[in-house]
Amino acid sequence: MKADLRLLKSITKGAERIEEKDSGFNFYRFSKKEEELYSSSPLSPRTFATAGIKLHFITDAEKIDIKIETEAVCYAKFFSLDVYSDKKLSGVIKNYLDALPDTGYIDSDFPNGEFSGCFDLGKGEKEVEIYFPQLVKTKLLSLELSECNVIKSIPSKGHFLLYGGSVSQGTAAKNPSFAYGVKLSESLGCELFCKSIGSEVYFPDLAREKSEVIKPSFIMAAYGSNDWYNLTYDEAERRCRGFWKAICKNYPGAKKIALSPIWYRDRFEKRPFGEFSEMEKLIERVVGEIGGITHVKGFDLIPGEDKYFVDGIHPNNHGFELFCESFKKEFKYI
Repeated sequence: MKADLRLLKSITKGAERIEEKDSGFNFYRFSKKEEELYSSSPLSPRTFATAGIKLHFITDAEKIDIKIETEAVCYAKFFSLDVYSDKKLSGVIKNYLDALPDTGYIDSDFPNGEFSGCFDLGKGEKEVEIYFPQLVKTKLLSLELSECNVIKSIPSKGHFLLYGGSVSQGTAAKNPSFAYGVKLSESLGCELFCKSIGSEVYFPDLAREKSEVIKPSFIMAAYGSNDWYNLTYDEAERRCRGFWKAICKNYPGAKKIALSPIWYRDRFEKRPFGEFSEMEKLIERVVGEIGGITHVKGFDLIPGEDKYFVDGIHPNNHGFELFCESFKKEFKYI
């Protein structure tokens, strides 16, 4: 059985829309209106990365063949597409070697283009999850299930809407299935919609765009490190306040979480904003004044040791695992 557009729409999670064009299927995590907000921004290409998007279904197929085409859209060019059968990793399509170290690889050059893989899923009906790469644009050229008599979509219990910068986008997890947004949304039983973009700061205009597709049960925004690095204190406060006011107006019934910055090795640099530690205090104060928002302190969620980070700010797979373990202890709903 070859997947067509109708089937893909029924089994895809985390996409605002899917379009069949240019000899493949294209997945978009931002709406057209949201993409327009970035049309004149250098961050615009990053809106087309497939962060948080996955295929999720029940099938009795024993094998699956996948062909993709990837395109680098940011400074990090590595990728992996992860295939799971009944929560066990069946294999990956990736553009890096197994020997890739746990640190220092984020700026290295990796090839993009056409890739393919064939994966054994096992006998009988099973739950299949295919996690798309989080940092590159990924076009699905074909997906074929062998000896398939059953394929059923799996409904989501709710939606988890995630805003933030590069850490929330999943940089620099070697595997997209390790990104903290993926893991937390699955712990909540929710479908992840990832609006995070590397290098982004609190962006009130983005928050004002109410989705026609997403009905969030949970909304988390994890900005702050880029705000500290790029903005003045007053501008950072204005943006943070404007963002959360818009979120509260658009989604009054959703549970809301403001995550302040995680550990950052270079936090002692002199920036116009002031001390790095003041960003956590700013976020806590602003969301406290608005009300109805849970503040989670991010700084201690991952131990401040370089072995858990690729470059002093972006967690590796192990770092993301520790992040999720710590976050679950802080956030009572998981």
